[in-house]
Amino acid sequence: MTDAITKDVTIIPEGKEFRLSENGWLKEPVICELKIPVNSISKSYDMWVKIYPGMFSQLIEGLDSMLRMPYGCFEQTTSVTYPNIMVLDYMKSSGKITPDIQMKAEYYINLGYQRLVGFEVPGGGFSLYGNAPASQWLTAYGLMEMTDMNKVYPIDENIIERSKNWLLKHQQSDGSWKASGGYHSWTTGKSKNLNLIETAIIARALSETGYKGAAMDRAINYIKTNMNSEKDSYTLALIANLLVYKEPDKEATKNLLTQLYETRIEDKGKVYWITEGGTITQSYGLTASIETTALVTQAFLKKGVYGDSVEKSLKFLATSKDSYGTWHSTQATVLSLQTLILAMKTAMGKNNSGNIKVIVDGQEAGVIKITPEESDIVKLLDLKSYIRKGNFKVELLPEGDIKCMYQIIYSYYMPWSFVEKVESPINISIEYDRTVLKRNDLIYGKVYICNKGIKSGETVIIGIGIPPGFEVITDKFETLLKQKKIERFDITGRQIIVYLSRMEPGKDFSFSYGLRAKFPVKITTPLSEVYEYYNANTRGYALPEKIEVKM
Repeated sequence: MTDAITKDVTIIPEGKEFRLSENGWLKEPVICELKIPVNSISKSYDMWVKIYPGMFSQLIEGLDSMLRMPYGCFEQTTSVTYPNIMVLDYMKSSGKITPDIQMKAEYYINLGYQRLVGFEVPGGGFSLYGNAPASQWLTAYGLMEMTDMNKVYPIDENIIERSKNWLLKHQQSDGSWKASGGYHSWTTGKSKNLNLIETAIIARALSETGYKGAAMDRAINYIKTNMNSEKDSYTLALIANLLVYKEPDKEATKNLLTQLYETRIEDKGKVYWITEGGTITQSYGLTASIETTALVTQAFLKKGVYGDSVEKSLKFLATSKDSYGTWHSTQATVLSLQTLILAMKTAMGKNNSGNIKVIVDGQEAGVIKITPEESDIVKLLDLKSYIRKGNFKVELLPEGDIKCMYQIIYSYYMPWSFVEKVESPINISIEYDRTVLKRNDLIYGKVYICNKGIKSGETVIIGIGIPPGFEVITDKFETLLKQKKIERFDITGRQIIVYLSRMEPGKDFSFSYGLRAKFPVKITTPLSEVYEYYNANTRGYALPEKIEVKM
């Protein structure tokens, strides 16, 4: 007899991955025309169908999906932890809690809490990376989460009171909170009054966490005095959530909700709202629209108005998922998940019963059975054996009482020689001092980052691929951290993740780092990329190089 260990190993093709998805609302038959390029790497493609019978199935999927996102700053850490709090709270209150989900949620809540307390600034408040000065809106966001966390998982309540007192101490005499520094160095949407955004966020956090003092009256008076000339949907959505909570029956609240309803955009059975500038996290484009739509929908759901618009905006959110099951950034994902929880009391996604037949190029690939008893479970059908190069067609044919969200995800790899280098507003390149070396030798890479056009460059993430068979020498990164040229760095099994808090347009940034060769090997360096965290579609990547390590 011999001892042996067997282990499955994922082999990543030598090329660039393209991962795409088709999202939609399934009520009638759906036909999707898809294509795998003929030059793609053979057998590198994959495809599967996800069916979400109920709203809760999307929430459960979000738990694991959020963990693939970087979470080096306070907002990211807060947002990655929040879904576990939401799930635990909902399942306990609805009597649906199971030991495995409770154990998993509490484990991640504990990890998140231990990380969150490390971001508190001496003297009070929280900041993006734990350094002074503290941020008012981040402190408000953290206050809401830790108050919700304390309902399902005991924490030190002193940190909640410290956060409240710190926020109250910074209120201005006119009832506002003054926006300054950090995320407020840009113009948000059509709004010229950034103090209005800051005040709405902080006042909502204080009110929903139990504060009832005079500072709240001053804040609401300030908001109501300044909101009449406001046109930006994102700003108005923040205000609406505060007023629906504090003054649900006042005329000003009703008028504001009507104003938001009248500014909706309807397209192909979906409703959404846009903001012309950034949100508080400086998201813009699709991500900003997701955040804004989620906030408006939350206000409508809480007040119980405009049900026709709510159903269509929930469709927009459901179909705006990325292929990983999240909504492109942590903030957009948390707001979307909060909205889905509120929507669980509606008829959407409930009492589904029937079958969904899946056809690929005329061939039946499987049948997905939907029952009310399994509405919380994501249904998945693997279609890898049916996919091929070229054009093909996927059909979803519902039978019975079916009304739910679907997602068709497919991916493939293209050889680097066929990948067209697309100019991105922010770019990265890496130069190695040599490409042939011996075991235990050091190799140095020089990273060049150039921001050619992104207007803000807030929270820039640099992901440097670690070549197989090499270990990272951290001294260069530790020096950058001490020099305050970077905010943080993390090393995972495959990547070095570097966080920059800000990068001005037209500016360059470069640094070196070391790797030690552990084994003789011939490899192609993994993908390295740079992107804005809250606008992840703005990406640049570095072309790989071949490296040989000899004995």
